[in-house]
Amino acid sequence: MSEGLVLKVAQLEQIWADAESKLDQRRREEIAEYIARAKQALKDGNAPAGYAAADRALTGLKTARI
Repeated sequence: MSEGLVLKVAQLEQIWADAESKLDQRRREEIAEYIARAKQALKDGNAPAGYAAADRALTGLKTARI
């Protein structure tokens, strides 16, 4: 398991907790799906997929108008 991915998912969850209520429904669903994919990849030991999903979620959070 990649320690970097564990930290990235933890960072993502912290940002998500602060931003979730400020996003529109479609954006919330999209980002929640990427977070779920990142967590599943972490459980599966699939670091590349986890990083990809976490990066997509973080990008979505950064580009959202909060």
